Amino acid sequence: MSADYFNVYFGRYAAIMVQVNSVSVIATLLVFWIVYMHHITKPHSSFAIKKPNSHPHITYI
Repeated sequence: MSADYFNVYFGRYAAIMVQVNSVSVIATLLVFWIVYMHHITKPHSSFAIKKPNSHPHITYI
């Protein structure tokens, strides 16, 4: 079905869908924040980071 069949103009459709899309994006971000909150706010130790080699050995074939 197309919007023309129901005589819905683009401006009216867009005005309604902006609100719907905004609510869906906010709801999605809220669910992700609730689910992954403990992963995001977890402190990390800087001692777990290894120092890179000063001159890595690269072999070209």
